[in-house]
This record gives sequence, C-alpha cells and structure tokens, in this order.
Amino acid sequence: MNKKVSLMVLALAVATAGYAQVIDGTKDASYGSAIAVQTINTGFGVANGAGGAGSELDAVYGMIQGGTLYLMLTGDLEGNYNHLDLFFDTGAAGQNVISGGTGLTNPFTGMTLSAGFNASQFMTLNGGLENSDNHVYLDQSTYNGTVWGDTYLGSQAFTGAGSLAGGTNTFGVQVGLNDGNVGVQTGAGGTAISNPAALLAVNTGMEFAIPLAALGNPSGAIKIIAEVNGGGDNYLSNQFFTGLPVGTGNLGSPTGVNLTQYGNPYFTIAPAPEPVTMVGLALGAAALLRKRRKA
Repeated sequence: MNKKVSLMVLALAVATAGYAQVIDGTKDASYGSAIAVQTINTGFGVANGAGGAGSELDAVYGMIQGGTLYLMLTGDLEGNYNHLDLFFDTGAAGQNVISGGTGLTNPFTGMTLSAGFNASQFMTLNGGLENSDNHVYLDQSTYNGTVWGDTYLGSQAFTGAGSLAGGTNTFGVQVGLNDGNVGVQTGAGGTAISNPAALLAVNTGMEFAIPLAALGNPSGAIKIIAEVNGGGDNYLSNQFFTGLPVGTGNLGSPTGVNLTQYGNPYFTIAPAPEPVTMVGLALGAAALLRKRRKA
C-alpha cells in the first residue's frame, strides 16, 4: 500500500472512531477521559446496584461526533421516579432564570442557573422500578424565545438500551440505563469524596445519544448542567456536574436556588473535527509527499 492510500485509510479510521456507540449505559473506551468527577458524597442515599435505593453522579464523559452528542454519566438513578435533569445552553436564545410555565420546567420557576448559562433545551429521565413500574421515561422541553414547549420522547424497560417507544421522538434520541453499580459514595452527604479514583473506575450509569437536530442544530460547543432531582422534579439533591462545594447538602426546592452561589456548575462539550477535514489533511499530506518525490 502506498503512502497516500495509507494516510487516507488512517484518517478514515480515526474519523469514524466512536461513531458506532452502543447506547446501553456502559461506558465505552472511545469516550476517553472524564470531563468532570464528583466532588461530594450524595445526599440521596448509597446506591445498592439493583435499581433500588440511592442516586449518585460519579463522573461525566462526552463528545460531539457525526452530528450527535454522546453523553455518559456514571453512577446510579434510584427507581423511585427520581429524575436526572439536563439543561442545555446551545447558543440559542434561552433563560438564565427559569420562568417555568405549566409543563416540565414549572418546578424550576425562579431558579437561577450558572453565570453565563442560558438554557434553551431541557431533558429529564426517570423510572419507577421501586413502584413495580419496570420502565424509564424521557421527556424534553424546548424554549422558543417566549415559552417552554414539552415533548414526551418515550420509554423503555428499566435497564434497557437504545430506542424509546410510545412517544414523539422525531430525531431518534437514544437512552441507555445500567443501574448495576454498587455505590462508591459511602461518606456522609456533602462531605468530600475521599477516593476520586474509585469514582473514575465506575463504568455504568446513564447514557444518551442526542442528534444535534433534537437540540436545534447547534454548530458550536454545548454547555450542560446535569443534576439529580426527586420525584416530581421538585427537590434537588447535591449531585451536580460539575460538582458542588464541599459541605453542600441537598438543595431542596428548585424555586429560589441560585447556582452562582454554588460555584456555577456546568460542563462544556465541543464538536470533534469532522471526517472530511481529517481526510483532507491526509490528502494534503499525500500530495506533499508526492511533490517531494518529484523534486
């Protein structure tokens, strides 16, 4: 194989790495290093690894590739309809202080998000295994510049993977939940994590594949606030990404919460280089080699 072809094959292999993610709630190696690691022990109970007691967020991983946001939050989500909430700042018109309304974002009315964070999209995941409901549910709310509009994206079996059913999932958002982790956050709620390496060793939790079209086709970096909330989305835990300051207990009702007082938690995921760019670089390198041979 000549050098030009070799470079093209290498570029294509690198460019397509990570595109075929299996959305099953188990972290794949293609996610790479953690974006953030939890700072404090959960106030929502130690997870028992069976979808029962305890909710915690251990570490977060993510990437934007091939027009899709891949997001992996290791930890556990208790099957008592506790919620995993995701606020997205996509660069579109959004709100820093949530005005709520009558739908999904209503419990957050009056909540101030992190400084410089203007939410235009919201998703919430919950499930009811402890209530003899072997399903998880995903909902989305979009801010149109005036009001928030809600969409039920669908459900799947608890600890299921991938596709959602029974809702309006126009863009094919996928979810995977693996609640098999036995909690590694065993300290008193709000105390400092004593062994971050143990959190980084957790490979299961909540995983999403969100086509960018479902978020309004943002072209740049996306800011995300992730948090664990109670049933009804009306009692915030102390589990956020990025983590809250040591000594922080559960925040309680979202109304009146001001995240600027808690270190402005959020993380950012930027798009990876698109395949055409990488292949172009390979072709350019091959052309340069050819010119050198002719010189």
